[in-house]
Amino acid sequence: MPDLMFNLLTDSLFSIDAGGTARFAVSLPEVLARLGGDQMTEFSALQPHQQHAWHAFLVQLAAIALHASGAEPAVRSADQWLTMLRHLTGGDDAPWSLVVADLAKPAFMQPPVPEGTLEGWAPVPFPDEIDILATARNHDVKSSRIEAPRPEHWIYALVTVQTMAGFEGRSKYGIARMNSGFGNRPCLSASSDLSAPVRFRRDLAILLEQRPRMIETYGYQQRGGAALLWTPSWDGQESGRLALEDCDPFFIEVARRVRFVADTSSRLSVFRKGTKQERVNSDERKGDLGDPWVPISRDGKAWTATDLSYRHLCRVLFTEDFLRNSAAQIRRDDGDSPVILAQVLARGQGKTDGYHERMIPVTPKIRDFFVRPDRNQQLAALARNFVQIVDDVEKKVLRLALLALIQGGPDKIDFQDRRPDGLVNELDSAIDRIFFPRLFELAGGDDAGAALDIWRKQTLDLARQTLEQAFDSIPIPLARRYRAIAMAERIFNGAARKLNPEQHTHEEEIPDGTSTS
Repeated sequence: MPDLMFNLLTDSLFSIDAGGTARFAVSLPEVLARLGGDQMTEFSALQPHQQHAWHAFLVQLAAIALHASGAEPAVRSADQWLTMLRHLTGGDDAPWSLVVADLAKPAFMQPPVPEGTLEGWAPVPFPDEIDILATARNHDVKSSRIEAPRPEHWIYALVTVQTMAGFEGRSKYGIARMNSGFGNRPCLSASSDLSAPVRFRRDLAILLEQRPRMIETYGYQQRGGAALLWTPSWDGQESGRLALEDCDPFFIEVARRVRFVADTSSRLSVFRKGTKQERVNSDERKGDLGDPWVPISRDGKAWTATDLSYRHLCRVLFTEDFLRNSAAQIRRDDGDSPVILAQVLARGQGKTDGYHERMIPVTPKIRDFFVRPDRNQQLAALARNFVQIVDDVEKKVLRLALLALIQGGPDKIDFQDRRPDGLVNELDSAIDRIFFPRLFELAGGDDAGAALDIWRKQTLDLARQTLEQAFDSIPIPLARRYRAIAMAERIFNGAARKLNPEQHTHEEEIPDGTSTS
């Protein structure tokens, strides 16, 4: 058996779709050359939930290599990238090889094993099982489904777990770039389009620009800091932790101790072992490490995205609760119609809550609202008012009417009844589908009040549709059916009028116990 196998620097391990019928395999330096040269590059074996991990890895790696070599971020050939990457590891190809026989040496994204043996390490049969989807719900993204994995499947899974993993129980600790072990590493970014080369060049330029600020803010090393965290030895003990101030600003972390081996037919398998501590000692930073893709709250914590609903994105984009992360700031070279991209694999305690992705097209009309601070404040105020209107309609109009309907037109409504929740959530989902297009369409007018009136009417119309659908879908005793429907309609109409007191001088009488205040 050779000492090194599956060398990312020299072997064509990555399946590329270059558009049309052009499909072929390339090495890691060729990947970087293609992305930097604006050549169509889609990674055929890359799964959706792995996209941000792979994108961030490539951008950080390119930034580390360019800074270390003193090169400008111009178009580079594959040979130039090969030279720069080898320079990072002192000319040694072991840290770039998926299998390295000598356990005292690093392998790709795999720290050296000072014990010199894999005895006591647990085997992992499939790439999915070292990925962060190990505990995913099978109806969301199925696990253990790659039965004949190629090296690239293992590489993508390895990069994902090492740079995105959270806490998964004792001895399985998470990365530094998240708020807590139960957090995640979301992506919020803008770009002129979502092609891999465009995003790569854009975010690489941002990362290089941010380096001086990151050093000043977080105390990173100017030169010589730990950058490829799989190259130093790691025994998993407290003594093996790296201090944040000893790292390079662009450091690529490794969350877990894993090691690949190959049999005589070159078939790969992997072993893993738990650790006593995280790889990087940064608990007090709460994930605020200068990651360009992660918004940071005003109290200095990385954003943990539970989903990408309009409510959560409005809070990040349009309130003072969060500082705008550098990758999400629309730049001059993003063109007239940029796209805001949000991605996250949501996590909970001991579980995976699904992969979420959202693209928000920014129209030429609205682009200025994201660039100019004064205009951005106008858009933010309108967005907050839009959300408040939805809250008022859901809580003070639709929910009350549904309670009356479900409870059969009672003399006194039980407000603790949670049965309307599903229908209220259906309305919120309908709002979610139209929120940003309508916000951008109505922003910029001379009369903000008129925009709010239009949005209020549309929200009430959707709420009424939800209520009318409930008339046919909710089982109600026949003896109380007409009473329940009549009461629900009366409550809906009266509560809707209360939302527009300046336009309505009369209110429907609302039964006792149904106050909308």
